[in-house]
Amino acid sequence: MAMAFAQAEKRIAGGNYPSGLTPEEAAGLMYYTGDSFGRISRALWRKELPDARHETDIVMLTLSGLNKMPDYRGLTVRSDFYSHTPGKEELEARVDSYRKAMNRPGPYTPKSFWSASRIVEGFPGSAHQLTTALVLYIESRTGKYLGHMSYWPNEMEILFRPGAAFEVLKIEGPLPVPKDRNSLGYQYIVRLRELP
Repeated sequence: MAMAFAQAEKRIAGGNYPSGLTPEEAAGLMYYTGDSFGRISRALWRKELPDARHETDIVMLTLSGLNKMPDYRGLTVRSDFYSHTPGKEELEARVDSYRKAMNRPGPYTPKSFWSASRIVEGFPGSAHQLTTALVLYIESRTGKYLGHMSYWPNEMEILFRPGAAFEVLKIEGPLPVPKDRNSLGYQYIVRLRELP
């Protein structure tokens, strides 16, 4: 992990990050958006800081850096199952959590960072997001555009803080999509609005 953080520091060397951020905060953002996001996010969902002291420091650096960046306002897209294709039961349970949030008072509040992509004409996020089992379209108010500070800059990544509040506006689906390694042959689309 320390080696991966050193690689992130090297990539942002020379001040290739927004003014106001420290080199450590910029490297923390890049490190989090690399392969470590899964471990850190799972720990935050369990309401605990990551096991490794190093990754706890990364969470703090990432939050500190995000607090210094301007808000991104606009439509974003997120695949809610990025690293795997869910089974039917897992997918339906996740969609049901959005249904419950839509039908009860109060916002939907993820416990971990949420990553999405800017929607640019001709590029609606990464290609896999078009056929994945669960796609979220999120109206961002306070997400932060990471640009080249993301480990994967071509994703045009928007990062939301843990605890950001969202209103679930609509759930569409199941809708047919081509069956491939990213889908079950159908998908749900959830539309959300970030609350102030």
